[in-house]
Amino acid sequence: MKKLITIYILCISVLFAVAGCTTQNSGRSNSNEAFEASPSGDIYGAPEKAPGLNVCILQDNIIVQCTVAVQLTTSWSLNFEDGTGTGYESDSPHALQIGAGYYNASTLRLTDSHGIIEMQFSDDYPPQSISVERWKADYAAGSQDINELINRGEPVEVSGYKFNVIDDENDYIYSIYARWPENGTSRYAFRLESDS
Repeated sequence: MKKLITIYILCISVLFAVAGCTTQNSGRSNSNEAFEASPSGDIYGAPEKAPGLNVCILQDNIIVQCTVAVQLTTSWSLNFEDGTGTGYESDSPHALQIGAGYYNASTLRLTDSHGIIEMQFSDDYPPQSISVERWKADYAAGSQDINELINRGEPVEVSGYKFNVIDDENDYIYSIYARWPENGTSRYAFRLESDS
């Protein structure tokens, strides 16, 4: 009988704990007026998640191909008028470590001797600063020390949200680091293949 009472009390305790958590997490619900809904928007106008990134090849100022860059490590926060905030962190391997198969959907092909890559951030919320680096794509398949490979990255000169690319018959992995001072940072990556 004691076992039955103990099991009953344990079940009731678990139900109260689950119900308590559900009530607290549903603070946006109108059915529970004890909790106020979170503020509706960031004071800087930021979207709820770090913006995505489309990268496009321009030739003679005409877009010839676009793809969605892979979003890598991200740190994002929102700041509300009432002084509260929320945020998230996501971590990922380096652009050279995520594997060639991961880039299947995030690959551009340079079909001319040169072109311009244009970066288009979603949510109409471009970053305040951008830096770009590139590595030969064959480094990604290498078995060398990752830190040694990362140190081989070449900085890419960026003007606005664009940078030049030249077909030197190599494929490259590009890493883009974007920074929003009030909200956070995000890294993106894509692969650029030579048509030669």
